[in-house]
Amino acid sequence: MPTHAIASYTKSARLFALYQSLPRSEEDAVSLTELMQNYGDDPDNYTNERKNLENDLIGLNQIFNDIFYSSALIRAPAWGQNISGKTARFYIEPSFSIDIINEQTVFFWEMLDKYTANYLPVSFKQGITDKITQLRRQDKDSFHQSQLGQWQQHLISTQYCKSTNA
Repeated sequence: MPTHAIASYTKSARLFALYQSLPRSEEDAVSLTELMQNYGDDPDNYTNERKNLENDLIGLNQIFNDIFYSSALIRAPAWGQNISGKTARFYIEPSFSIDIINEQTVFFWEMLDKYTANYLPVSFKQGITDKITQLRRQDKDSFHQSQLGQWQQHLISTQYCKSTNA
């Protein structure tokens, strides 16, 4: 768990912290009010932090749909349904894991490590480094031989060449 309020982090760090703080079962699903206990800590800015939390949940859901092709972030009532008079509750599908190994997952973690980790808090950077190490042990060569792995290597090589020529 983060040591500071999640709202104090940059957007990418907030999304990771939010993912980590969401329960993994329907029985433990939490409301926005419950999530705000770890998310925000500024009573004078509560309304803005709560709106950011709502937007972060929507963003996290979109990432899961776009990158992992999964509806892993569950909202009851379901996303898109009117919640008038109801309390929305959130949880991560118990069978979902960003640790599932496929080309897109490896690509996601390696790009995160290469291009955004310097902007994240040290604890998140260490978590990403640990994840890359784990992924490399599990699937050392198959990703790098895939089309996505080849493309990633081209991007990294091109970026390296640009930075050394500058």
